[in-house]
Amino acid sequence: MIRTRVARRLVLMAGVMSSVMGMRAAAAQTIAEQGVRFDIPAGDLDHALTRAADQSGMHIFFPSAAVAGKRTAGLSGVSTVSQALARLLAGSGLSWRLRDGRTIIVAPDDKGAAIMLGPVRVQGKAPVQAGLYPYDRADAPAAQGLERRVIGGTKVPTALGENPQSISSVDRTQMDLQAAQSVPEALRYMPGVTAEVGGDDNRIETGQIFVRGFNPNEYLDGLRLQAGTWATPQFDAYALQSLDVIKGPDSVVYGQASPGGLVTLTSKTPTDTPLHEVRLTGGSWGRFQAGVDVGDRLNASGSVAYRVVGLFRNTGTQVDHTTLRRFLIAPSIRWRIDPATSVTFLASYQADPEGGFYNQLPYKGTLLRNPYGRIATSTYLGEPGFDRLRRNQFSVGYAFEHQFLSWLKFRQNFRYQFLDANYNGVTSDALAPNLQDVTRDGYMARETLNTIALDNQLQADYRTGPVRHVTLAGIDYQHATLAQQDWYGYLKAAELNIFHPVYSGFSGTVPAIANAHTTNDQVGFYVQQEMKWENLSVIGGVRGDLFDEQTRNRLKSTTTRQSQGAVTGRIGAIYRLPFGISPYANYSTSFMPQVATTFTGAPLAPTRGQQVEVGIKYQPRKIDGFLTLALYDLKEQNVVTADPVHTNFAIAAGAVRSRGAEVEAHYAIGRSLRVVASYGYVDQKITRKINGYRGGALPGIPRQTASAWADYTVRQGGLEGFGFGGGLRYQGISFANYANQYHVPGVLLFDMDLHYDLGARIPSLHGLSAQFNISNIGDRRYIASCVNLGCYYGLRRNFMGSLQYRW
Repeated sequence: MIRTRVARRLVLMAGVMSSVMGMRAAAAQTIAEQGVRFDIPAGDLDHALTRAADQSGMHIFFPSAAVAGKRTAGLSGVSTVSQALARLLAGSGLSWRLRDGRTIIVAPDDKGAAIMLGPVRVQGKAPVQAGLYPYDRADAPAAQGLERRVIGGTKVPTALGENPQSISSVDRTQMDLQAAQSVPEALRYMPGVTAEVGGDDNRIETGQIFVRGFNPNEYLDGLRLQAGTWATPQFDAYALQSLDVIKGPDSVVYGQASPGGLVTLTSKTPTDTPLHEVRLTGGSWGRFQAGVDVGDRLNASGSVAYRVVGLFRNTGTQVDHTTLRRFLIAPSIRWRIDPATSVTFLASYQADPEGGFYNQLPYKGTLLRNPYGRIATSTYLGEPGFDRLRRNQFSVGYAFEHQFLSWLKFRQNFRYQFLDANYNGVTSDALAPNLQDVTRDGYMARETLNTIALDNQLQADYRTGPVRHVTLAGIDYQHATLAQQDWYGYLKAAELNIFHPVYSGFSGTVPAIANAHTTNDQVGFYVQQEMKWENLSVIGGVRGDLFDEQTRNRLKSTTTRQSQGAVTGRIGAIYRLPFGISPYANYSTSFMPQVATTFTGAPLAPTRGQQVEVGIKYQPRKIDGFLTLALYDLKEQNVVTADPVHTNFAIAAGAVRSRGAEVEAHYAIGRSLRVVASYGYVDQKITRKINGYRGGALPGIPRQTASAWADYTVRQGGLEGFGFGGGLRYQGISFANYANQYHVPGVLLFDMDLHYDLGARIPSLHGLSAQFNISNIGDRRYIASCVNLGCYYGLRRNFMGSLQYRW
């Protein structure tokens, strides 16, 4: 078995050599003028344009409404893309233009008409959620129809209607309209996803999210975000262009992953159109934040462009004595070296001087009755002046792409990231017998994390007879070095009255319990094949991973090593029936290495996940929207549980089964109305004992969730530029502990937004707009979730108002 640290050097050398070869072999000829063999039968124009994009490798955007009902005579033989489009569009009243070497815009001959574009292919690597853009933003994608191609799930641009997998998305516009301040807030209206389970406690972002009953992993720009305990990366929602949630196991192209799914984030990067935005926001609890997002060309041809995103935020929270503060700067530069070669450099620095807090509250006084009353949502059980989470993160990387031939391309993504975190916290332990005081512990942690992620991909698009193929082969590498120190003092902090807290300070004198230095390396090899024959699409893949870890315990002067390997796979198919209906089915697997050891010192086996999913995707021809229905049966084995024989040790013997259903709908009517609705059902069961319990559900997972949100913008008349929207979110009943002894009540919340483009009626104010948001309008006091030790209150009513100026 090849050791990962040896393979690491081979992967790095191969990646660098491939990049250099790709740059030297850049083609001088514009791809649009290269000869391509086309085989496009006569029929609907939208299907013909889709086939033209698939067969030529071009990115083609076209107006959904303008092509509806139009037909074409088809095309067969070798011709240039220019000649092919002239033949396909003949007599349609449509024309085309080349936006760059590989991107084509198809539009009505009346260029002045406002159109809604539905993409055949989306340029670049970023998933693009299209739809309504109430403000004419420069970073709005050229394609604004809801039929789109996404990278998530396959690492290859694949139309939602051709991907046999459930994927949910949130774009920049939806985040702006809903005033989402974090990734969990952006996921509020997504089926099968439970977000903000810790209320205001956002110290560990993925701990706030459940996908199909499991905490997901996060990926940024296609690369995994590796994490320690407290040195966990967070990327502010303002710096993101979109995010996708890939449901179910997906280790084949992404490597180690949660069985529930992945949250894939896409950074803001340079655009072809200049953009300039300044945004000021104020709100509840003394919130003040300022954001800037600017980008433009750096040369006359536009081959080099830049973008800079910056943010400052300072706000209190609904909890007394707490503050959140953040500084962010994220520059990027895109260089189109020639029509076949491009590279985007990305960097970011984010400082969180006040990065979050712990505030779990006792059962009695929140979920259960306490004879002395109910604990206020503003109650803080930590220690002001001592508690603090300081986190700094820096990353730098690039995304390189080179088209060797019209059918062969190479991509390489790389990121280095540094994080350090200092955490002090006094935590509540247990409610005293008098039901008024809590005992408290003292805790401190210091962590430093350095990570490297590299992904090399070779994609081939070709045909064998009537079958179109997309083959993806890749090698990825991940490296992490974590230095960790922990101090903990049981009952070392003074008791505190939960109804009338009086803080006495904390010295911070607690004994060391951990001092470790951990290094791990992972290399993955994967192959994926997509095949399309007429209306049938089949996707399959296999992956092998090697994982090595070495941990030095500096307190005990011992070193432990472990090596693990895993093979995962997936297979899925989808068939496009008439009237836009596409049934699909898939089977996929996942794995996740575990760093703990058993009593004997043997490494715990990696967790394993398997899922069977079936569903239907529906995309009506004359309506800009889509509907997805998914049914799944998901299993996870080797879940960590307490060793019943050896105290304070663990074994990998637990198992969980999660079955459920999800429904999701997205619709946009013109440029005025956007509607999102969803429903999720999860039936989760512990099938092998976890911490002594079996047969029940994991705590904190609501069985049912539902949501609906809509936004409308007036486009003409006296109220032109005015918009309003609202939504409702339902979180059903969940269990409070592993014994399923207590139920957490469900809750229905309402949100609203108002926005006004002042320049729509007053030309002198062009570019200036205002927005007002309220979440939890009714100020419902509710419990977001409970675990074995206590409960978390959900977020109370929150006001936010903002002014934006764009030019």
